[in-house]
Amino acid sequence: MRFKILFMCLVWSIPFLTIGQDLSKSLVYREGDKLFESGQYVKAMRFYKDVLDQEPGHLGALFQMGECYRLTFDYESALYYYEKVSKEDDSRFPLAKFYYAEMLKHEGEFNWAVQAFEEFMDHLKAIGMHEDERYRR
Repeated sequence: MRFKILFMCLVWSIPFLTIGQDLSKSLVYREGDKLFESGQYVKAMRFYKDVLDQEPGHLGALFQMGECYRLTFDYESALYYYEKVSKEDDSRFPLAKFYYAEMLKHEGEFNWAVQAFEEFMDHLKAIGMHEDERYRR
């Protein structure tokens, strides 16, 4: 009888454990965002890294890692993260392709950078954002 009760408690607690992990990941991500917004990029990277340890494909954390590295002038590391996000072609991160091209340029990969800039423009045209004022200089 005790075994049956213990087993039922265990079965009922499993969903709450996974919900707790998602909540924890969300809180860690938000804390990283707070640090990022206050310009504390190196500290923010620790929180985004924790999220990526739990979920390696978390596009928000990948993009934010790229942003942190770019804003601390570590273009080689930023390139790695922007490349991962830009390959996913997620509409939430249209600038990932642009910054990927920028990082290629900073790394001296000019031919690849030109190709990446063209892909960025093609992507904007495909989603109807090429006339958006945010993407004009």
